[in-house]
Amino acid sequence: MKKILSMLLIAMLVLSLVGCGTNTKAPSETNKEPKETAKQDTATKTMSEIKVGFAQSGNPNPWMVALTESMADEASKRGVKYVYTDANDDMATHVSNIEDMLAQGLDYLVVAPIENNGLEGVLKQAADAGVPVILTGRTTNGEYMTTVYSDQAWEGERCAEIAGKAKKDAKVVELRGIEGTSSVEGRARGFRKIMTEQFPEMTIVAEQTANFSRTEGMDAMANIIEAKGAANIDVVFAHNDEMGIGAIQAIKDAGLVPGKDIQVISIDGQKEALDAIIAGEMLASVQCSPKMAPTVFGVIEKLMNGESVEKETIVPDQIFTIDNAKDSYDLAF
Repeated sequence: MKKILSMLLIAMLVLSLVGCGTNTKAPSETNKEPKETAKQDTATKTMSEIKVGFAQSGNPNPWMVALTESMADEASKRGVKYVYTDANDDMATHVSNIEDMLAQGLDYLVVAPIENNGLEGVLKQAADAGVPVILTGRTTNGEYMTTVYSDQAWEGERCAEIAGKAKKDAKVVELRGIEGTSSVEGRARGFRKIMTEQFPEMTIVAEQTANFSRTEGMDAMANIIEAKGAANIDVVFAHNDEMGIGAIQAIKDAGLVPGKDIQVISIDGQKEALDAIIAGEMLASVQCSPKMAPTVFGVIEKLMNGESVEKETIVPDQIFTIDNAKDSYDLAF
């Protein structure tokens, strides 16, 4: 009887050890599971396998339309999975669009900000989700890898130099874009820097916000001509070509000759601006090319390869004047 009990005890002990051995293996295999089901790292993907979202702020003018077209064309050329949204210049819609795109499992997010503030929270959501953010057109506050854009202070500086060379003590009307954006801040700062350093006799006799709009630029210029008198205006410095073209129309409507009675200088490099330069109605347009998508996707390639990028990625631009407008026409948009 004792022998039988001993044998039963030994059998039970062996079974318990086998059971413990099985249990010790289970957690090890469970720990491997997340690695096997984890999202594929973009470093192992090709361009055709990644999903890129572009959150456009809006398409209210030809520059933004050209940026939108540039992004769509480049995404198609590279064969990426491409998601696009348009916020119609509404911040709440912009944030909601970005949240919706992040929920779709993006690999990279490209954002054209509306203004300097308002996207901090949703950009943090992207960072927390491990989605690299690339800004374009303008910059904004928040977490992102780089901003792909033109040097907006440089643009303002070149406009001031052109105005000063035309007349060192010029009385300037400044037509400003959308307040609270990096483009307005940079262009205004650059213009004033050159005024102070090189043309201290130059003065800004009037400045008015016209929101990058041709119609608003025309109305603003008409009001300023009436208030100040044409004799007290030498140069219009418009933050974009649309407002500059609007100003030209207001000058004509006032019975004046643009390019003779009042000079107009603007920024962007739009085909209509080059037409105005060739016609002698505009003195110059400083390029701010909206065709930024090749540079944006170049940044994405770098990030896919594990390379670092600078906080600013500057797209080089040039100046259009009567000397090169015809030969440079293909560079305009």
